[in-house]
Amino acid sequence: MKKFIFLNLEFPINYNSPHILEVLSPSLGQLSLAAALRNVGYNCYFIDLSLLKIFKKTIWDKLSKIRGFEFIGISAHTVQYNRMMEIANQIKETYNDIKILAGGPHPSLLPKSVLLRDSPIDYVIINEGEKSLPLFLDELKYKERNFKTEGIAWRNKGEVYINKVKPIMDLDSIPIPAYDLVPLQKYYELFCKYSKIYGYKNISFRIPLEASRGCPGNCNFCCARLILHNKFRNKSPKRIIEEIEFLYNRFPSIIKKNNVGISFVDNNFTTNKKMVKEFCRLKNERGFDIKWAVLSRATDLKGDLVKKMSKSNLSGIYIGGESGDIEGLKAMNKGYRGPNDTIKAVNMCLKYSIKNIVISFFIGAPWEKYNNIVKTLWFAYNLYKLSPNHIQIIIYKFIPYPKTDLWDKININKSNYSEIDFKSYDLGLKDRFVFDHKFLNSKEVDRLQNLFNSLIIIEKIFYYYKMNPLAKNKPNNLIKSLFWILNKNTEIDLILKDLLYCRKDILHNTLEKLKNLIFEEFKRYNQQIEVQVRSN
Repeated sequence: MKKFIFLNLEFPINYNSPHILEVLSPSLGQLSLAAALRNVGYNCYFIDLSLLKIFKKTIWDKLSKIRGFEFIGISAHTVQYNRMMEIANQIKETYNDIKILAGGPHPSLLPKSVLLRDSPIDYVIINEGEKSLPLFLDELKYKERNFKTEGIAWRNKGEVYINKVKPIMDLDSIPIPAYDLVPLQKYYELFCKYSKIYGYKNISFRIPLEASRGCPGNCNFCCARLILHNKFRNKSPKRIIEEIEFLYNRFPSIIKKNNVGISFVDNNFTTNKKMVKEFCRLKNERGFDIKWAVLSRATDLKGDLVKKMSKSNLSGIYIGGESGDIEGLKAMNKGYRGPNDTIKAVNMCLKYSIKNIVISFFIGAPWEKYNNIVKTLWFAYNLYKLSPNHIQIIIYKFIPYPKTDLWDKININKSNYSEIDFKSYDLGLKDRFVFDHKFLNSKEVDRLQNLFNSLIIIEKIFYYYKMNPLAKNKPNNLIKSLFWILNKNTEIDLILKDLLYCRKDILHNTLEKLKNLIFEEFKRYNQQIEVQVRSN
């Protein structure tokens, strides 16, 4: 029986920080591919380089125990491109007869650049591979070139050929992902360990699940519709329930714990409202009380839909707010009428007791000036204050991903991709932009983001005392976070020292003084802040 190994690359994060929680989840796409290969007789293996890094082991420890494998598949996001090429070269040096296939977001967007010259990558599986990968491996038994399988890219005598790509229309035809290939119990134990170490009490381990693919939106900064097509397709509600039931039966010791949930990885779970409502009905009918989380557009979150999702134990929702500036929303083709769409969505979620609401924004888009950034940060700050215990704000620095409309508009060098530093395509990017910005200095943008983060921490401290009015101890972990963020500002630094050593009864006034100083810093970038957020 032929053997296929899937490699899940690590991300360039600090593994000695809370960011470690972000990688403690298996790669759903690779598990789905593994299930498809099993159906045609392959033995599949899954190696997670993040887990190896945590346990201080190497890929060679794993590969040496798998004898006779013929194929290795590597999935990569753009920020992982350099690591993918590095590990592929190392594997070829030791196992020069095996074939390496690349897939995932970056190879799907730029298959030609992945295969050019002396690349260690032999083939690219573009976009969805559950149908094309088994067919291609079968075709590979009989020929070495002139492949006919749709959705693949290949190289012959230095030339790269890219076959046409079609979306998988019937998602019910895809087998349930091969969850048994991964140590789900180990992911769960590590998540519990590190969430405790870093003081995260209100988050839960979530098993990834997929209900749909594709996005009908036209946001010019997003590559999701390029990878999974803009033709929206969903699994039937019955099939989604079957997958949940599979998890209940396969992992009963994990799935029934209070701090375990399901996270739907769909780009926009709420696109098909009829499907969502029927899913909620069936979930309640079957008595599956497991918590779940989704991604959604703000404009989808109307009362009747949110109410049904809440009654079906929806506990978390991720909303792309993107900008607090109406002109910015227009410039990115978001399809929102304005920031007020995000306010309405958040208030609707609060009304129906959704416990964890995450709203993301990005700053530093090509058209933005400092006043645009201040509008977004001020909007996000006031949004957070609606319910500090339930709302989380994430601010990203803008990155133009390959093949998006904004990538083309900024005119990223398309003639020589080897000159692009893809390692810098990191959502946690600091100190620089990945393109030449006409209006902004990257360090100033970082400073604005740090000021915003400080305001959020101050509000967390206020909330701590609001909920614990008789608390004897100060939340020094939050105060120390302020030190870490703001330690380069002399005037603010003096106030920070007061925070650590002042009496509890004057702490409030000291924090207010710090807030006012931060407001003054904002006003230096924008003389008048107009955006306000109010609860319904």
